Amino acid sequence: MSSYNKYIILLVFLLFSCNKKNNKTEENTYRIISYIIGDMQNSALFVPLPPPFEGRSHTIKDSLLSYKKFYDVYHKQKTIAIVKEMSCRNQKYTFDNHCSVDVTKLLDKFHNLKETKFIDINKIGRNNNTFIYYDKGFKKLQRKGFGTKMDLVFSFSRIAFNKQNNKAIVVVGVSMRRLNGVSVLFYLEKKHYHWNIVYQKVLSIS
Repeated sequence: MSSYNKYIILLVFLLFSCNKKNNKTEENTYRIISYIIGDMQNSALFVPLPPPFEGRSHTIKDSLLSYKKFYDVYHKQKTIAIVKEMSCRNQKYTFDNHCSVDVTKLLDKFHNLKETKFIDINKIGRNNNTFIYYDKGFKKLQRKGFGTKMDLVFSFSRIAFNKQNNKAIVVVGVSMRRLNGVSVLFYLEKKHYHWNIVYQKVLSIS
């Protein structure tokens, strides 16, 4: 075999390997996005009982009404707005002492991500939800568009993966009202083809 043919075969192999890796990264990216949306929207939609009036305690009827409200909201088809840009973060994050796993190298990789990526909402798992892109014009609407244009807003940072694509770090923000939001740093691991949240750290609450 000539040197030229060997070079062509090597080039084709490298291109195939690169494409395969990119496809794996994209597949895992949308698996994580879909998983976190499902996990966080359930937490965001929890409806706690309001404090009782003075001299009155909660009754079984109060508890049942609260549960019914949660059930109705939970099963209602929701419109979820997604910030299209998966931005890189300039701020340095740590898990403090909450994470017993050494994620130093993965955090370094996360902090060194430079290129903004864009989310394709058609690749997110639906789970009875409707997805739209978040429009900055929503800020000019009454209640910032909550209740009319959308029920929830999600934003995602770039996701840092290890070489095996079975560990990841991402920052996610979710809001369900103008002054009801949270930003969370997640460390996830994939076991038996499923992603799971291993550690999380709340970065901000509004």
